[in-house]
Amino acid sequence: MYNHIRSTWRSSPPALVNEGCSICQGTGWELMPGTGVSQARRCTCTALCRLLELKERVRIPMRFEHCSLDNYCAHTLSQVRALAEARRFAERYPNCGTGLFLSGEPGLGKTHLAVGIVRELLDRFQEDVLFLDFTSLVSSKWHGCQPGARRDPEVGIYKLVSLLILDDFGSLSPTGESLRVTEDLLEARLNARRTTVYTGGAVRCRELFRANPRPGASATQRFLSALDPPLLMRFLADVKVLPIAGEDFRRTSSIRSALFLG
Repeated sequence: MYNHIRSTWRSSPPALVNEGCSICQGTGWELMPGTGVSQARRCTCTALCRLLELKERVRIPMRFEHCSLDNYCAHTLSQVRALAEARRFAERYPNCGTGLFLSGEPGLGKTHLAVGIVRELLDRFQEDVLFLDFTSLVSSKWHGCQPGARRDPEVGIYKLVSLLILDDFGSLSPTGESLRVTEDLLEARLNARRTTVYTGGAVRCRELFRANPRPGASATQRFLSALDPPLLMRFLADVKVLPIAGEDFRRTSSIRSALFLG
């Protein structure tokens, strides 16, 4: 008579637990007081362990692990705007439309904001996120863009991860090799419609297509100007450039003791 009743039970993936947890005793389940019926729920330690695993996978440098949007100190209008845009991006992700390019002099909190976005997403268990330093990208043995060359197994990850944080973009000289590696990555992500958040030096978009960058231009400005013009146009159409200005936080001892800002 009960053949028409279907079970709603579904198997769950194994939960990461803290074996030393005093609440669940390492079982992953917290017993709840009930009225004659035993009840249990997932212990909070499972969520904490999950977050720690995700942070390890995302590869956030240790000096930035504490960064969040809540502890970012905005002192100028451009910093207030950048913080608001970072919050909006995190709230709307993955339906944010375009990526972000946080540009400005060192010490204004660009990396802090980028990591803050990642932290917001990790709190929602958005797993397909990766933090990548531009110097590590170019200096690595990533020669898969050259015909017949050995391909690094992480090339596919860089190209197809849903959200890539590319920190300190364009910080190296635009040599033939660095341009090939960068253009290969940008083109692949643009074609796959993957979202990217960049941090880098000050950028003047109107001057990017000049034959020679102006004296005193940032390394990021010079690197972008050296990119293939059609690719550069696609790149600019795919990101929202947020110029940030203000005082270098690293020179302010009271703030430097509390924050590590990029």
